[in-house]
Amino acid sequence: DTDATNVKANTVPDSNCGKSEEKNVMQKKIVLFDTRAQKEFLVSHLENAHWVGEETTDTQVVDLMKEYLKLEDNNQVEDTNDTPSVSSVSHGSDSYDPERSIHFVCYCALGYRSSQLARKIQVALNSENLMQKAFVHNLEGSIFKWANEGRPMINNDGNSTKFCHPYNTVFGLTLNKDLKKYE
Repeated sequence: DTDATNVKANTVPDSNCGKSEEKNVMQKKIVLFDTRAQKEFLVSHLENAHWVGEETTDTQVVDLMKEYLKLEDNNQVEDTNDTPSVSSVSHGSDSYDPERSIHFVCYCALGYRSSQLARKIQVALNSENLMQKAFVHNLEGSIFKWANEGRPMINNDGNSTKFCHPYNTVFGLTLNKDLKKYE
């Protein structure tokens, strides 16, 4: 089943993305996953984002989650800057403990591919009984909205950039013209 329309991932509100006053302990617990094609990722991505191709299998997702949760248990999740804050996301669960939870934030160009990965992550966490240790989010507006708002991104060389791969001519219509770059 590849339908990602019913993903129950929290969406990180755009009003909380990248604001310096939102920096808190949560920053150390956020793992960003870029689900776009590698050619898109090479043009630009959010700092500290990990590229996870859309062809990633369910088994690979399970292994990935176990690895990140093992790092979290050892307090080795990397400190991130200018990442989305999840401090005001409603979780609807009494078991929510931001001090002990890791947050996986997925993004792509507009949100479809990232919602597919978010769904795979949730299935993996459920199948391994790890839901109490992690939360899954889909970045509202994904990288196109992020770029259109002038938020920080880096290119493959680690340098700051304003450019974003437009994915295709149709989806690229939602990206400001001066931000489009294919290579």
